[in-house]
Amino acid sequence: MVAECATREKSDVHLTQNIKTAVKSKRDYPIVLQQDEDGRFVATCPTLPGVVTDGADEREAAKNARYAVSDMLDSLGEPSKEFTISMSSTPS
Repeated sequence: MVAECATREKSDVHLTQNIKTAVKSKRDYPIVLQQDEDGRFVATCPTLPGVVTDGADEREAAKNARYAVSDMLDSLGEPSKEFTISMSSTPS
């Protein structure tokens, strides 16, 4: 059990380091929109795992995605003032 926890912690640390490396080299974050079965639009950012949000329409989902990316950058200790997002949709 202890070895399993230590392995999981190493994996989490490695993932966080990979995200921070990607953040430092990137200032444009792709956002993928998908409409769910309830008709809401779900926005994810493939380069920032954990950035998932939604909205009643594409515009609201995009706005919420911008906030989610900004919050993620802030939580990683990176400046979030200057970045762009690029939107793409996948068929539902």
